[in-house]
Amino acid sequence: MSTTPLACTLQQLHIKMSVCNDIDRSLHAKGCLPRMEALHTFTFLKSFHSYSSKEWTLVNVLTSSSVMPILRRMNFSIVIARNDLDRMTNSALFTDYRRVDIHYALIINDNRPLFELSKYVPRGSQSHPRQIGSATFMFDYWPHDQPFTTSEQFYFGKRKQRQHLFYTLPWIFKEFYELCVPDIFISDLQVFPSSTLVNRICASRLAKMNIQDNHPSPTTFFSHIMISNQVTELRLSKCDKTTPINLSNVTHLILTDSLDSLNSCSLSTSIRSIQITLHHKWLNLENDDWNAFRKLSTLPMLKSLRVLLRNRILALPLNEKPYIVVEKDSCGIFVWF
Repeated sequence: MSTTPLACTLQQLHIKMSVCNDIDRSLHAKGCLPRMEALHTFTFLKSFHSYSSKEWTLVNVLTSSSVMPILRRMNFSIVIARNDLDRMTNSALFTDYRRVDIHYALIINDNRPLFELSKYVPRGSQSHPRQIGSATFMFDYWPHDQPFTTSEQFYFGKRKQRQHLFYTLPWIFKEFYELCVPDIFISDLQVFPSSTLVNRICASRLAKMNIQDNHPSPTTFFSHIMISNQVTELRLSKCDKTTPINLSNVTHLILTDSLDSLNSCSLSTSIRSIQITLHHKWLNLENDDWNAFRKLSTLPMLKSLRVLLRNRILALPLNEKPYIVVEKDSCGIFVWF
């Protein structure tokens, strides 16, 4: 942000982070933040897999009028605590002269019922009020290999934890962000859409969908977010041909240890590109896993195929059509038709 001349010319800034390990250091340096004279749109997206008690504090500092004086549009997704809701409501971002149009997706890790929290959730900014949707996810237990981490404790081994999701309508993010644990561990899901009629709210922008372990994505339970004919990118992890993927307009398919899913009879014929990542322990060559590639001949729009094999070395002929390149460092194969 402080790079010359960006402080004077940058109009849009979009940040996507998996974790926020350096929040404390960033806050200590807040006095060095430049004044972004031309910035009118700011997006700050952070994974829901971890939580720092100062996530909202960082967002609030970055969006202050002394740093972003002409900010008009703010989109953010973070994990917060109950006390942060009061701070958000009183923040200049939601109340001051800039009249910022705010969209958010918030996770609150709190065992209290959703109705006790919802009354404190801001409905957009004062100048741009918005309807909100919400949901409660219940987890029977937390898997040891994917703990939800905070600055104070790990959550694995705990029983019956709740997480609450609050989001402004319409859903303006291109994907539905993964929660702290895989979908398969969700034991109960309650969706609370806005009291406003869905057809009075602008359409969702959701264009990406994730499915893991053949388990339906929670997105499918959000009828006002999930519009199947708008989904153009599908990510499958550890799935097979039984996975329900009735998405006719998917053009980009990303498979991780899910080679058998190519045999699905519901695979979209609109697919233009496929990326396949296979780890050696999930690849069973004795069972002719490679036969799944025959399905590619039935995809008339396919133009690009990328295969990454982890922990395995292949020897491929490089002088045959279609054009093939072997990436030696990561044992990857790139194929263009």
